[in-house]
This record gives sequence, structure tokens and C-alpha cells, in this order.
Amino acid sequence: MTKVKSHVSAEQRRASREIARAAFAAAGVTPEQVREKLGLAAGTFARELHSGFPCGPLRDRIEAVLEYRTIWSDADTVHLRARCAREQGFDPMLQILSELKQHAPRFGVTALDFSRGRREVCAKILQHIAATPPK
Repeated sequence: MTKVKSHVSAEQRRASREIARAAFAAAGVTPEQVREKLGLAAGTFARELHSGFPCGPLRDRIEAVLEYRTIWSDADTVHLRARCAREQGFDPMLQILSELKQHAPRFGVTALDFSRGRREVCAKILQHIAATPPK
């Protein structure tokens, strides 16, 4: 069996692990409590933690579970996600594509935007949220 080389260095994985652990501590929760809130199996969570949480959607879920703490995303994005969740009832980064399509017309997202990918649609929704005054 051939080993596949990771594009993330051991130092980057270690730094990401430490960032996550510090965020858990700041939120006053243990990694086990985060795992339970996410509904992940213990082994899956342990592998993700060891590898520094390379999965973007899981990173988004963790930030949301920790009440929108800035961990990996920039502060503006996390703030807008929290605001969207509070004001609109959903976080675009946590939605599957079919759910995003239901919300899209309210935010000026067109069919063409969907051809650019899910993250692009989420970014456009967050841009719309940023351009409107808070409720």
C-alpha cells in the first residue's frame, strides 16, 4: 500500500490542533463535549483532532457549536455567519446545496452563482447580510 503525502505539514497540523484546543478551553468545553455536540463517533473526532481538522465543513460546524468563536475563519466571516443564523434562522456554511437553493432568491443569488460552487454561494449570501443593516 502506498502512503499518500499530505499537503499539510506536521507543523501546520500541530498548530491547528493547538488552536482548536485553546478555543475549546476558552469556550469552557472539553474536546469530548464538542464531539458530543457534533454527533461524531469518538474515533472520527480523534482522527480529525490529530490531523488538525483539515475538513472545512467540519471546521465551520465546530465554530458554530462554540457559539461562533473565531478559530480558523476570519472574524468578519464568523460574525456574519452568526448574524445570519440569528436574523435569518440559518448559517449558510452549514447548509446543504438544496437548502441553499431555497434561501438563495432572498439574497440575490442566481442560478449562475450555483455553477461556481457552494462556498461561492455562501460568500454571496454573507455579502448580502453584510450590506444590510442589522435587525
